Amino acid sequence: MLGALFDSLLGATVQAIYYCPACQKETERNPMHSCGTQTTQIRGWKWLDNDLVNFACGAFGVMVLIVMVYFLE
Repeated sequence: MLGALFDSLLGATVQAIYYCPACQKETERNPMHSCGTQTTQIRGWKWLDNDLVNFACGAFGVMVLIVMVYFLE
């Protein structure tokens, strides 16, 4: 559960989000949206894409588990 919350936090604050002018929608896709139009970055860190956010939330969940096992033993 903490991993999912961490995923939401990263996704809402620092994940790279792009804008498709043709569809007038925000997207995670870069450099092309699914419609084939080039997107432009509107917020977030360019290097932090959805795949890295998913990896980070999994790693965070594992770290929380390790800390819990270590301190609860």
